[in-house]
Amino acid sequence: MPAHLAGLVERGFGFGNTAAALQDDRELGERERVVRLKLGHARGMADGVFRSAELLQADREGRVGEHVLVVDRQDLVEPVHCPIEITLVLESHGFIVHFIRRRPDTYWIFIILFLGWVGALIYIVAEVIPDAGLLRSSFQMFPRRRRINELERAILDNPSAGNYEELGLLYLDNGDYARARASYDKAIASRTDSVDAFYRRGVAEVELGDFAAAVPDLERAVTADANYDFHRAKGLLAHAYAQTGQAEKAEALFQQATKISTSSETYYNYAIFLHAQDRNEEARQWAQKILDQRLTMPGYQRRRERPWFRKAYALLARLRL
Repeated sequence: MPAHLAGLVERGFGFGNTAAALQDDRELGERERVVRLKLGHARGMADGVFRSAELLQADREGRVGEHVLVVDRQDLVEPVHCPIEITLVLESHGFIVHFIRRRPDTYWIFIILFLGWVGALIYIVAEVIPDAGLLRSSFQMFPRRRRINELERAILDNPSAGNYEELGLLYLDNGDYARARASYDKAIASRTDSVDAFYRRGVAEVELGDFAAAVPDLERAVTADANYDFHRAKGLLAHAYAQTGQAEKAEALFQQATKISTSSETYYNYAIFLHAQDRNEEARQWAQKILDQRLTMPGYQRRRERPWFRKAYALLARLRL
């Protein structure tokens, strides 16, 4: 094996820390002491295919960006096991991606920084593995898209209200609110007795910011059933009243909704309404209630409610100014 690679192999692949290896480490420098394995190249390591030692020289000259710095398999005397450094790099990549997407509590950053790979493992066990249950909706995305395509073809021959309602619901779940609204428009045009179609169209209109159009649709749902969609209809109608300048109606309906609902969405909308009315102390109390609910929420629900927790924190920060 080339002498200038001996330290790298012994250090990176766990063959021991001999005096020669430490000397080579000092000569190679800090940059070349760690074997860097990017996620996209993990398969080469798993298959036992190792890149040429020429990459080491290329990396030293700055010509290699995201390559694996290893030696030829023929130069190795013993079978190679996955080094700790590679595991740490993979864990750090997974931690960063998960942290950005899920936004857990900030103290995890300090746990990772101070405990290193032990902290990363704790984070994986405490946050990443429990979040795996939330991937169910991601896996449902593909059947949902397939069903959307099927319905889009079906309505060409059978433009029934039922097909349009199902298509609108799928669009809502997909976050495509404009198409959801258009689908419910067509469903309602052919059948006006479906309360759910009016309610779902109202939800889409709220998401699109068209509160004036949402008011009559949500009123129809609340009139038919005051507790529609587990009291969410009432909370959304109060929010629509608030956004259309109907403060008295909004206040009365928010008070009714918050007495029977523990929805973070309703609490947050009420806090926003109170803030707009310069009732900042009350707004602070309702925003704090969203955060206080975390103490009694099961883990899976806390993970689902994180967007509302972030909004509550942001509102409290604005109220302190």
